[in-house]
Amino acid sequence: VAMASVQIGGMTSAQTLYLSTDDIAVLSTVQIQGFDPSDISGLTTAAIVVLSTAQIIAMTSIQIGGMTSAQIPYLSTDDIAVLSTVQIKVFDPIEIASLSTAVIVILSTAQIDAMTSAEIEGITSAQIAYLSTANIKVLSTVQIKVFDPIEIASLSTAVIIVLSTAQIEAMTSAEIGGIISAQIPYLSTANIKVLSTLQIQQFDPIEIASLSTASIVVLSTAQIVAMTSAEIGGLTSAQTPYLSTADIAVLLTLQIQQFDPIEIASLSTASIIVLSTAQIVAMTSAEIGGITSVQIPYLSTANIAVLSTLQIQQFDPIEIVSLSTASIVVLSTAQIVAMTSAQIEALTSTQTPYLSTANIAVLSTAQIQQFDPIEIANLSTASIVVLSTAQIVAMTSAEIGGLTSTQTPYLSTANIKVLSTVQIQQFDPIEIANLSTASIVVLSTAQIVAMTSAEIGGLTSIQTLYLSTANINVLSTVQIQQFDPIEIANLSTASIIVLSTAQIVAMTSAEIGGMTSAQTPYLSTADITVLSTVQIQGFDPIEIANLSTASIVVLSTAQIGAMTSAQIGGLTSAQTPYLSTTNIKVLSTVQIQGFDPSDISGLTTAAIVILSTAQIVAMASVQIGGMTSAQTPYLSTANINVLSTVQIQQFDPIEIASLSTAAIIVLSTAQIVAMTSGEIGGMTSAQILYLSTASIAVLSTVQIQQFDSIEIASLSTATIIVLSTAQIAAMTSAEIEGITSVQIPYLSTASIAVLSTVQIQQFDPIEIANLSTAFIIVLSTAQIATMTSAEIEGITSVQIPYLSTTNINVLSSIQIKVFDPIEIASLLTAAIIVLSTAQIVAMKSVQISGLTSTQIPYLSTTNIAVLSTLQIQQFDP
Repeated sequence: VAMASVQIGGMTSAQTLYLSTDDIAVLSTVQIQGFDPSDISGLTTAAIVVLSTAQIIAMTSIQIGGMTSAQIPYLSTDDIAVLSTVQIKVFDPIEIASLSTAVIVILSTAQIDAMTSAEIEGITSAQIAYLSTANIKVLSTVQIKVFDPIEIASLSTAVIIVLSTAQIEAMTSAEIGGIISAQIPYLSTANIKVLSTLQIQQFDPIEIASLSTASIVVLSTAQIVAMTSAEIGGLTSAQTPYLSTADIAVLLTLQIQQFDPIEIASLSTASIIVLSTAQIVAMTSAEIGGITSVQIPYLSTANIAVLSTLQIQQFDPIEIVSLSTASIVVLSTAQIVAMTSAQIEALTSTQTPYLSTANIAVLSTAQIQQFDPIEIANLSTASIVVLSTAQIVAMTSAEIGGLTSTQTPYLSTANIKVLSTVQIQQFDPIEIANLSTASIVVLSTAQIVAMTSAEIGGLTSIQTLYLSTANINVLSTVQIQQFDPIEIANLSTASIIVLSTAQIVAMTSAEIGGMTSAQTPYLSTADITVLSTVQIQGFDPIEIANLSTASIVVLSTAQIGAMTSAQIGGLTSAQTPYLSTTNIKVLSTVQIQGFDPSDISGLTTAAIVILSTAQIVAMASVQIGGMTSAQTPYLSTANINVLSTVQIQQFDPIEIASLSTAAIIVLSTAQIVAMTSGEIGGMTSAQILYLSTASIAVLSTVQIQQFDSIEIASLSTATIIVLSTAQIAAMTSAEIEGITSVQIPYLSTASIAVLSTVQIQQFDPIEIANLSTAFIIVLSTAQIATMTSAEIEGITSVQIPYLSTTNINVLSSIQIKVFDPIEIASLLTAAIIVLSTAQIVAMKSVQISGLTSTQIPYLSTTNIAVLSTLQIQQFDP
């Protein structure tokens, strides 16, 4: 410890060998720097072990360089860790090679980065595995090039993962060749992508097989082209699906032959699409056989077209099934001829429509028999057209049965004609329904007779038109029952004419119901007569509506009774007049509801007369509304009486006006209340006279306003008595004006009191004169003030004394002038007192002369003063 650094430096390598580990351990950082390189190299391995990190740090790079490969392994991992980038650079390759794997593990990225290429080259395959991924990552392109293939092979998969594309590009072909199959999957896709064509040729087939599918994806077309046949052969069925379509497209014919059937089978459908015709031609039979049913649809039509007859025979039935319809289209007649029976049989009903007519034409009778009924059903209509009569004859019953309703119209009439009675029985009803009308025309009566009931039932309404009347004539009662209502509906009127009564009787209700309104007129009255109650129910309302009036006439009450309310509803207003009264009488309440308003309006007045109250009650409001003003007078009073409040509202004003006075008499107050304003307005003055006082009493203010002045004038005095003040107040001026002098006295004083100033002006002088003195008493000043001079003039000398003094006081100078002398004389003395000077001045001389000696003393001095000389001359002594 006491020795100076120069003293320490004086020691020789022969001496340092004998320094104890304790001596070495106590050396200061200054002392240790005194050793020269040879002294350092003379240290024992035990001394190396005890060197501290501080001593290591203090040592110069020259001293570090003095260490031997025998000492280096004894440096602790801490010592190695503190070595500077300058210090670590002085190790030679052998010393690097002597580092323990534990030391390799702790080397920093800075130390690795500082190492020379020679040092890196010194790293052994045993050490390389312990380099951290970070250390591998910092290796320069110069450093990484010094690894040998064995060292590359010893790199961990984690290290392989972090290799950069620059490092990969820098590696020699030998190094790339050193990469083993265990490492290959860990090469990044970016690294795979940068491999040169020379580098990629270093992989052996096993290494190619270990490439990840992601690596396969990034292979360039240049790399693919550069690969050897052996490498291409190394690709597995798991990898081939990931080859890009561009890669598949550039494969040479020699390369594509390296695939085995399983690898062909694993190609993506996109790859199948890009296969060239040259590649297809070059493929072996085994490879063609490897193509799957999933891939087949993606073979281009050009590729299908170049398949040899030998190649096409490699397809199994499932692959035949998977051929696209476009592929079926391009099949040549030679390929069709070469196909085995199993292959022909494999063709599906989806494919057969795409066989060309030429291909259909070359099918032998043996081949055509391979089709099943469904495939026959899917032949194009063009194919049906080219079928020969020989092929038709050769076809089995099952195949004939396979023909569809879409195809049968394309069978020639000649083919139809040669069908045996057994063959024609193979058609189902729908196929019969789709035979052309020309085919229907050529059907013989023998074929018609041979046809099953179901086939006859298959004939459509269009086809039945083309059945001759002779064919119609030979139809049995069972056959005719196969027609559906629509087919019956489409029989010509000539066919309807030739139908026998036996056929009519045999027809079902549905068939009878199928007859149209265009046909029913051609049914004879005899046919109508024999229709059962069930059959007649087969007619729908429209067909009922189109029966002739002659047919309506012969309908029995039983037939009428059997008809539904809908059928009854079908009867038109043109027919209902021809219904007998007995038929009307038997109509149920439900049936009568079938009539619409126009049918009701078409009933005769005789029919209206015999309607029962039950029928009337059952009628809907709209039916009652259908009655005309010509019919309503024939409604019995009993029928009027049972009308509901809703029913009675259906009459229009004209129909109300046509009601008999007897009908008016039986109207209930509820009916009156329910009647609309229009209906009340429809009542005539002749009818109003027969309204009961109760009916008048319940009229609303709106209803009473519907009377005109003549109708008001026709009211009985008894009805005038029951008029309420509300009714009087609601009456129009015209109505008030209609009140006669005979009626006036029967108005109540309350009614007089509520008369408006406008209403009171509607009275004429005679009506005024007929007001009772009680009415005069209740007249208001407003009423008096608004009365016309003519009305004032109507006031009699009997009434005048009952005018109040206030009413006398409001008389205008014009109004007072209309009193005659007798009326003046009847004024009470109280009335004389309230006469104004203006009234006195306005009075005529003759009126003044009417004043009595009893009245004169009550004239005010003012009134006396304003008397004119002419007026005063009227006083008698």
